[in-house]
Amino acid sequence: MKQFILCITILLSFNVLADERYICKQGVQERIIDIVYESSTSKIPCEVIYQKSATEVKTLWSAAHTEGYCEEKASEFVKKQTNWGWVCTIEK
Repeated sequence: MKQFILCITILLSFNVLADERYICKQGVQERIIDIVYESSTSKIPCEVIYQKSATEVKTLWSAAHTEGYCEEKASEFVKKQTNWGWVCTIEK
């Protein structure tokens, strides 16, 4: 139970801080790919967070020094999702 509460807390904090969000849908299933920046004044450090379900949230990539890395990795992953039959839209 503690793990579930921690996961939800982390997820909610990322949702507030996500600067770019891709929502990918296939039927009734939904996947979320977020680019999260530590600061609103800089694109680094950053993380690409992948939410497969309410309980499956992973950091796929992160960067501390290379600006544009997270955006590139997220874009590549969205292309893979699209090739797998998902329909992805971006929210900024």
